[in-house]
Amino acid sequence: MEQFYRWMHDNRAEAVRVFGEPRWSQLGLHHTVLFPLDDKPRLTNQLSDAISEAA
Repeated sequence: MEQFYRWMHDNRAEAVRVFGEPRWSQLGLHHTVLFPLDDKPRLTNQLSDAISEAA
């Protein structure tokens, strides 16, 4: 989803012309991310509780 909106942001002038929808020109960078950078889930290299108890 983020890649689509990033692409649409980069090509918003063409999207306005092709789709005939002027609202695409108002697409900002804040529309290109599903989560703010600080709220993005991150993977960690830690064993889950279930795995660590079984070991």
